[in-house]
This record gives sequence, C-alpha cells and structure tokens, in this order.
Amino acid sequence: MLRSMTAFARKQVEDGLGTLVWEVRSVNHRFLDLSFKLPEGFRLLESQLRERAAQKIQRGKVDCYLYFRPNAAALPSLTLNPLVVQSLLNCCEQICQQNNALLQPSTMEILRWPGACQESETDWSPAFENVKSSFEEVMQILILQRAREGEALRQLIEERLECMVEERRKLQSAQEQNLTQKREKWKEKFRQLALECDPLRLEQEMVLLAQKMDVSEELERLEIHLNEMYDQLRQGGAVGRRLDFLLQELNREANTLSAKVNDAKMSQSAVELKICIEQIREQVQNIE
Repeated sequence: MLRSMTAFARKQVEDGLGTLVWEVRSVNHRFLDLSFKLPEGFRLLESQLRERAAQKIQRGKVDCYLYFRPNAAALPSLTLNPLVVQSLLNCCEQICQQNNALLQPSTMEILRWPGACQESETDWSPAFENVKSSFEEVMQILILQRAREGEALRQLIEERLECMVEERRKLQSAQEQNLTQKREKWKEKFRQLALECDPLRLEQEMVLLAQKMDVSEELERLEIHLNEMYDQLRQGGAVGRRLDFLLQELNREANTLSAKVNDAKMSQSAVELKICIEQIREQVQNIE
C-alpha cells in the first residue's frame, strides 16, 4: 500500500498517575527524521520509542509530543529546607542591624530563593507501560492516515500516467504518418515546379530525414518507465525515492522528444508529457 508522509495523530489515555496525551505530526522529508519532546520524568523512554517508530516508518520528518497532566495525588510535594531558610533570616537580620531603613523580606521572597524549598521526587515508572502502549496506538493511527492519503495520491498519479500513455500513443501514431506525409508533400512540390523527381534520390533523402525524425528508442524507453511506474504504485511500501528516480528518466526522454520532433502535433504531445511529469513530481514528493 502506498503511504503519504503527511499526517497527524492524537491519542489520549488515562493513567493512575494522570492523563497522557500523544500528538504526532508527520511531513515530507528526504530521510527519516524523528524528534521527541517528552516530560522530564519520561525521557528515559526516548531511545525505546525511537526504535519502535523507526520500525514502522521509513521516511518523513516526524515530531512526537507527549503531554502529561498528573493527578493531584501524584503531584510532587514541597519540603522546606530549614537550614537554608535560617541562614537567609540570619543574613537579613545582620543587614537590618547595619541599616534600619532596609525592609524585611517577604515569605514568598524567601521561598523563591534557590534551595529554600525542595521538591520531592515522584516515581513515574508505573506509567511507562501506558506511555509505550499508547505510543504504539498513536503510531498505528498515523500509519492509517498516511495510507489513506497515499491511496488518494496513487489515484492522482495514475490519472496523470494514463494521460502520458495516451500522449505516447499519439506520438507513435504521428511518427508513422509523418514520414508518409513528408514524402507526399515533396512529390507535390516537384509537380508544382514541373521538375522531374529522381525516385532513388528521393528515397535517399527520405531515409536521412527518417533518421533525424526517428524517436522510436525514446518512445520505447518511455513505455518501459511508464510500466515501471505502474508496477511501483501497485507494489506500494516505501517507493517514493524509486518513483522520483523514474520521473527523472521520464523527464529526460520527454526533453529528447521535444528536441527531435519537428511536427506541431508531436511537439504538443511532448509538452503535455512534460506537464504531466511535473504534476506527478509534485505528488511524489509526499510519498514515503
């Protein structure tokens, strides 16, 4: 199944210690670029979560955010450090004795002093399993969304490929008719000018012209690349880079066709090929 690189997923679970909320955003990128933003007590899990994400996604810039709202009972408690507080009060008393104009510090000013209060450490490890299981669920949601968008991209790309197949058919037909039309046109010119036409010389000139106008190889390679595009779309998976490479080859053939053809209809078909290739390239940039 074809998958896009653009998606968003959110998952919220209730844990005994609080509420866990995962938000994962994914956009297109040449390689896999994983970014995690976890609360302080859950950073130990980053390496495990990174490995799990890398097993499921091969390309894209993926930002993973974990929000944690602890319950009131799980909030860390504050403990006063009497040694620091008493030392602060003694210093304040000494300063006031030297200068009576100075004001006594407020309670909040003392509490804001570094080390005056100590926050108890909370063990968040009981929530680790819920963090990992909910991450698996949010990644599955993300993958399903990427797959749905990938299916829409596949349909758009196949529509453009069908247009390219039709333009290639027009080029093939025009090439077969063009040489015959050129021969008849030259003969008509000879008749209008009342000149005698040497059949052998005419055929020699037609052979030289046919060599210059021949785009059979380009059309054959074009057909091969188009068939390969269809195969990759049916195969699915992480085929974005392969599709991008095939588009480069298709564009090369289209440029060669534009340079070699000297017929208005064939030139128009070559231009239409290039337009379709550019439209496909815009869509392929979002494919994993």
